[in-house]
Amino acid sequence: MSEVVKKTRSIPVYLKKRGIPPSEQNIPQETTVIESLDATSSITTIKRKDSYTEFLNTLPTLQHPSTYRVECVSTSLDTNRLMCELFSKSTMFGLDMEWAPTFVKGRGENKTALVQICDAKSILLIQLSQTKEIPIELGSFLKSRTKLKAGVNIRNDGRKLLRDYGVFTNGLVELDVMASTSQSPKLDITHRRSLQALTGMFLGQHMPKGKVRMSRWDQRVLTPIQQRYAANDAYASYKIYEILSGLHEKLPRKVKLDICHLEDEMKDFQPQKRARLSNTYTYNDKQSIKKPYEKGQPLEPRKTLSPRSTTTIVKKAESKQDSV
Repeated sequence: MSEVVKKTRSIPVYLKKRGIPPSEQNIPQETTVIESLDATSSITTIKRKDSYTEFLNTLPTLQHPSTYRVECVSTSLDTNRLMCELFSKSTMFGLDMEWAPTFVKGRGENKTALVQICDAKSILLIQLSQTKEIPIELGSFLKSRTKLKAGVNIRNDGRKLLRDYGVFTNGLVELDVMASTSQSPKLDITHRRSLQALTGMFLGQHMPKGKVRMSRWDQRVLTPIQQRYAANDAYASYKIYEILSGLHEKLPRKVKLDICHLEDEMKDFQPQKRARLSNTYTYNDKQSIKKPYEKGQPLEPRKTLSPRSTTTIVKKAESKQDSV
């Protein structure tokens, strides 16, 4: 066993008692404790958020293997060709999305600009901001129930695709839920279940989140830094799903994999209304979206019945003179 390291932090000035010497204040100080287990174990017990950050910083930076084939496409023709060439035989995928940030208060989210797909050998980056539509093969892939797509918060990503392009995404697997049911001792490292946290726990690599995350994903040509960031996100989702699948197979009691099919969740909505959903009504799992206007619903009466322009007054005056 390695020795225990203790680090104390001084109490802020605004918490100190005024007029009393520091030696007599008797204020308990907070202690950060990091206990390292045996050398054969890769688990580190972390009891503070800042210690968790230190743990991530000790890990090597995430990078997909150099043997992976990475393609970035901006046309429907190239997308259809590579989807058939790369992913026709695979059944497990990592899926992620990116879109340009909104810095204007009150303005809604921008449309999905990039979709990343990863399997055991390839990563495909599809610029929907340039195709302006969902290519045929990508639409078939998203609607497929047998091709499982894993990610963190992947269900909400699928709903965003539905709002932006009116396409259903089926076969969705939430990695955070899958990790919670894996009974892995690595889950004691932190309570967080973000993609960055799962990457640190199960891949032993650090996924840095810098300024590139808030960059313009809808520009015509993505920079090499953007492409590398997007490819690593999809790769991490795929590898975590692969590891968690192996852990689930070793469980003494099998846990049913929770697979979400958005087409089943949205079957109560009429087709012409599904693509217009936003964030203020209720789905089956209590997430809010906006209910669209229903045909036949009475309109609110006008507050004033006065003429809205001088043209209306002139026409009324002319009609009175004609009647006389």
